[in-house]
Amino acid sequence: MLQPINYYNALIPDYRKEALQETQNRLGQAELTGLNMRNMHMQQQMQDQQLQKQQRQQFQNDLREAWGNPQAMNTLMGRNPQFMDDIQKAIGIQDADHRMALGNAARDLRVAMQSGNPKAVAQVAIHHSGALDSIGSSPQELMHMMQTNPDGLMQTIDAVGMSSLGVDDYYNIKDKQQGREIDRGRLAESMRSNRASEDFQSRGQAIQIRGQDISAENARLDREIQKAEFAQKSIDRQLSNETNQIKRDDLLMKQQEAQKKASEAKADRYDNYAAAYEASQRSIDAADRIMNSPGFTGYFGTNINPFSSRWIPGTDAADTQAQVETLGSQIFLSMVSQMKGMGALSNAEGAKLQAAIGSLSSSMSEKEAKRSLSEIKNTLTQAQDRLNSKYKDESALYRNNQAESARSSNNYSSLWGD
Repeated sequence: MLQPINYYNALIPDYRKEALQETQNRLGQAELTGLNMRNMHMQQQMQDQQLQKQQRQQFQNDLREAWGNPQAMNTLMGRNPQFMDDIQKAIGIQDADHRMALGNAARDLRVAMQSGNPKAVAQVAIHHSGALDSIGSSPQELMHMMQTNPDGLMQTIDAVGMSSLGVDDYYNIKDKQQGREIDRGRLAESMRSNRASEDFQSRGQAIQIRGQDISAENARLDREIQKAEFAQKSIDRQLSNETNQIKRDDLLMKQQEAQKKASEAKADRYDNYAAAYEASQRSIDAADRIMNSPGFTGYFGTNINPFSSRWIPGTDAADTQAQVETLGSQIFLSMVSQMKGMGALSNAEGAKLQAAIGSLSSSMSEKEAKRSLSEIKNTLTQAQDRLNSKYKDESALYRNNQAESARSSNNYSSLWGD
C-alpha cells in the first residue's frame, strides 16, 4: 500500500547535519591554516639558517683578513659577539677560572711560538698540560699540529686567547710579554753565541795542549824504549866477552833493569795506543747509532716533529738529542787530543772534526747532519789506519788481546751454567 509523501518533513532543515558540516569545514580550514603556518615557519627557519651560514662564512673571511691586527680584530668581535660565544662553547670553557687558565696558556704558547724556539714551546706546552687536557688536547697533539698545520694552530691559539681574555687584554699582554721575550731572547742568544765562541776557542786550545802533552809523552816513551834496547844490546856484547863472575852478575842486574824499563815504557805506549783506538771506535759507533736512530728524522731537518718528538723526554728524538750531546762531549774532545798526540790526526783534521761535531744541531737538515756524521766517521777511520800503521807491535798485541778476551768470554761458564 502506497504511503503518502510528507512534504512537510522535506521542508524542515536538518540543523544537526548542517552543524556537523560546518564543524568539519572549520576544522579543515584550521588544519590547512596550521599546515600553512608550519610551512611558513619551516621556510623561515631555513632562511634563517642560510642567513646564519652566510654570516658565519663572512665572519670567517673577515677573521682571516683581520687576523693579527688587534684593532681590526676588536672591531670584528664587537660586531659579531654571537660567534665568540660559539667559539667559547666549542672550546668548552667551564667557568671564570677555567677561562683564565686557557687564556694564560694561549698567551704563553703564542709568545713561545713567536720566539722561534721549539724547546721553549715544548716547555710551555708541558707547563700548561692541565689546561690542554681540560679541553681534550695534549702537548703531543698540539705539537703534532705545529708540524702539520702551524698556521691553523696559531689561529686556534689566538681564538682561545681572545675568547678567554678578550681581544684587548690578549693582544696587550701578548705584545708586552713578546717584546720582553724578544729582548731577553736577543740577549740570551748574544750571550750564548759569545759563550759558544769562547768555549770553541777554549776547547780548541785544550785539544792542542792535550795533544802536545800526549805527543811529548810518547816521544819520551820512545826514547826510554830505544835507550833500554840500546843498553840491552851493549850488555849482551859485554856478557859475551866477560868471564869474571862478579862482573857478569853485575851486568845481568843491569840487563834486568834495562829490560824492566823497556817493558814499562812499551806497556805505557800500548796503553796510550789502546786508549786512543778504543776512544775513536766509540766515537765511530756513536755516529753510527745517531744516523741509524729511530729519532733521527724527528731531531734533524724539516721533517722533524719539533715539539712532540724533539723535546719531550722519553721520545725517540729526545734519545737522539742525548746521543748527539754525548758525541759532542768532553770525551770526544779528549779522543781528538789522544789521536793527535799519537800522530794519527793532523792539526787540520783535528780542527775539521771539531767543526763537524760543533755543527751538529737540530736546526740543520737531515742531509747535512748525515754529511757531518759521515765526515766524522771517515776521518776517524783513516786516523785508526794511520795509528795501526805507526804502532804495528801495539796494534798486533791489541788484536791478539781482543781475540783472547772474546775466546775467554765464549768459553766462560759460571757454576750455574750461565
